Amino acid sequence: MMPSKVDPVLSSGGAQMRERLLEVALELFSRHGYSGTTVSAIVTAAGVTQPMLYYYFKNKQALFEALVEQALIGYDQLLQHDLPGGLSPKQQLLELCRQGLLASGQNPVLTRLLFSLAFSHSEEVGICERVDAVIQRFLKTLEGIIRRGIAAGEIMDVDPADLAWAIYAVLFRAMESALINVPTNPGVDGMSRVIANILLPPPGKGRVNAGCLKSRSTKRREK
Repeated sequence: MMPSKVDPVLSSGGAQMRERLLEVALELFSRHGYSGTTVSAIVTAAGVTQPMLYYYFKNKQALFEALVEQALIGYDQLLQHDLPGGLSPKQQLLELCRQGLLASGQNPVLTRLLFSLAFSHSEEVGICERVDAVIQRFLKTLEGIIRRGIAAGEIMDVDPADLAWAIYAVLFRAMESALINVPTNPGVDGMSRVIANILLPPPGKGRVNAGCLKSRSTKRREK
């Protein structure tokens, strides 16, 4: 009986080669963006040929999409798991943001890749919808917690969607500061203070103009 043929690529560490291509591409994409990174640059940096890259990935876009999926795994897992029990709505909001900031710091290069999408013309890449879906899920999770906090009298009565966006903006800024290592980086503790003291003060003690964020339902009741 003739021995079965074994794919020479797979038999010589194919998984390691695929990871090598992802690692090199991640560094180049995060530095130069999607448009500024060529297949030639990737294979040269990885020390392989273009046919080798195309063996694992259909094209540059497929390679980029694989990296984005890898970057989003941590955030998907964060939204799929329940928060620790026994926390009040306000504590849940702070814990969710804390975990989000920590997730971004676990692999700063992957996080930088996601930020490059936010500040580039990447519509042609075809993955912005995937990233936006995760952001929308995060915002909806925040809104749900905010509604419970308002109902419990722990959070001032504002529009949950507006407050969710405000909290997300603070979290986004904290992630950005951590990536570029600015001296004024608030860190996890600083971000929590901003959210807790300014965006989530007890009802009647807000430091922001609650009328600007007042829920539409409340405004209708006052008419």
